[in-house]
Amino acid sequence: MSELGETKRIAKNSLLFFSANLLSRLLALIAVIFFIQILGAGAYGEYSFALAFVSALVVFSDLGLHSLVVKDVAREPEHAEEYFRKLFALKMGIVAAVLAVIGTAVFLFGFSDELKIIILLLALAAFLNSFADFIKAFFKAYERFGFEFVVSTSSNILTFLLAVFVLFSGYGLLGFVSILFVGATFNFAISLFIIRKFFFKGWPEMDTAFWANSIKTAAPFGVLLVLSTFYFAIDVFIINFLGGETLLGFYSVAYNIIIGSILLAEASAVALFPFFSRLQEGDKTNKIKNLRKSMIIMGLIGIVISILLFFLSQPLIELLFGQGFSETISALRILSWSIPLLYLNFVLFSFLMATGKEYGVVAGLIIASAANIALDILLFPLFGIAGVGSATVFSQIVLLVLLLYFNR
Repeated sequence: MSELGETKRIAKNSLLFFSANLLSRLLALIAVIFFIQILGAGAYGEYSFALAFVSALVVFSDLGLHSLVVKDVAREPEHAEEYFRKLFALKMGIVAAVLAVIGTAVFLFGFSDELKIIILLLALAAFLNSFADFIKAFFKAYERFGFEFVVSTSSNILTFLLAVFVLFSGYGLLGFVSILFVGATFNFAISLFIIRKFFFKGWPEMDTAFWANSIKTAAPFGVLLVLSTFYFAIDVFIINFLGGETLLGFYSVAYNIIIGSILLAEASAVALFPFFSRLQEGDKTNKIKNLRKSMIIMGLIGIVISILLFFLSQPLIELLFGQGFSETISALRILSWSIPLLYLNFVLFSFLMATGKEYGVVAGLIIASAANIALDILLFPLFGIAGVGSATVFSQIVLLVLLLYFNR
């Protein structure tokens, strides 16, 4: 395909992924506004902690298999059904093991009865969404992003409507989390229906030799996913431990706005991954040319969003959440400067993972995470959540420098 054709396909896939996730983030933001207005920042902090706790364990149910599917099936689509049948069976076993670990951990940590139920419901929802994401990895590999758009949009709208109803009906945090489980069930069910209707008819199949080889091949992706999850969860655990649930709620509001603002970077990285994967065997000049072009575009977009968010932080927070969120405003202003760095790092993530330089991403995340932890512990007692935000920005600078170094 011509370069123009490649560009158009990437743009189309990015737009579909971006549109679905934009709707998801907007609905999530509205739900958070209602959540905080009805249940308060403390309850939101408790929810954020439970979600981070679950994410830190559920991440082990992936082991990099989703990225392996996108990378390998994009290159060899004729083996797609074999990957689906055998890796689905492997994932079922991994999920069962991780769920047992989470159940044990919940009771060992001595959480309250309500928090135990919340964590278990979030874990079940996360596993169902993980299975759905595994299926969607095949949509990405075939670059059939329209299917993902339909599934994600329908499940997000359903979850949002039910969640708002539950909040206004007075069912509290437990009712809200129960709806997330219902939405995840729908997400998985519709994904499974589409993959069996339009792609593969086979059922899960055991193949220990294939499993062993897949786990070995996917290991760098798995390590990266684990490190990425812990990297973004570090702040949550440190603030919850040192400052409590209310401060965590204030910080989580700012953090989730930042996550929403990098949606375009995530969409572009997802769309670029199969494209970069096909370039692996191409000439180095062409690969570097495409990388530089992507980084320039993403960097400029990140700078514009960062400037806008910095100056609009106060009116935005006051409009959405009212008075009393001054600490959120300070944290958001600081975190806004991480946006251009995140946009660049997402492109570099995609390129390094697609071109066999996973070790660079892993090393970069380890060093950046260590810097983030050290600075969080040092700066939080002095500056509160604004100090945690500053540590995040600095760690993103460290990560960018390291990713550029490993891409030499």
